[in-house]
Amino acid sequence: MSLQHADAGAAMTGFDRPSVELTPVRMIGALGLAAFSIAALMSWRNGDDAVACLFAAFAMLALYLLMSAGQIAADSSVVTVSSVLGQYALAWQNVRRVETSAYGTLVLHADDARLVLPPPLLWSGPHKPALRALIAEQLRQGSLIIERRWTADYATHKNVRIRRRSR
Repeated sequence: MSLQHADAGAAMTGFDRPSVELTPVRMIGALGLAAFSIAALMSWRNGDDAVACLFAAFAMLALYLLMSAGQIAADSSVVTVSSVLGQYALAWQNVRRVETSAYGTLVLHADDARLVLPPPLLWSGPHKPALRALIAEQLRQGSLIIERRWTADYATHKNVRIRRRSR
């Protein structure tokens, strides 16, 4: 874990942080996985191997969607994204610039790091308004300029994974 993320990892233990789930993304992933898996199995049983492979590829994409949907939480010092694939965090003090897309994806950039927050449209839970207000306040306090880029929807996390201690 890099030094810039050490504080972020330490701050992850608080329970008073507003958080949201990505329930709509999970539902789409689960339905896609079920539908494409059934279609792949039926195509394979009918002898359409090429079509079965195509459906299997879409099933894998749906599985990735299901596994990547998790929880977003933030407080005044750090923002975190947790999923089956891992935990990612970035301290607000390290954020240097912000990108957004037409859909509302937020990409927080540090010197050599990037944390991607899915659009608020996909968030669910009772803390959604509180989390949106907290993020907006942190962006105002940091006097960060928000750049609108169409590529923000396709960004991935970079150098923000929190490594767990070895046991």
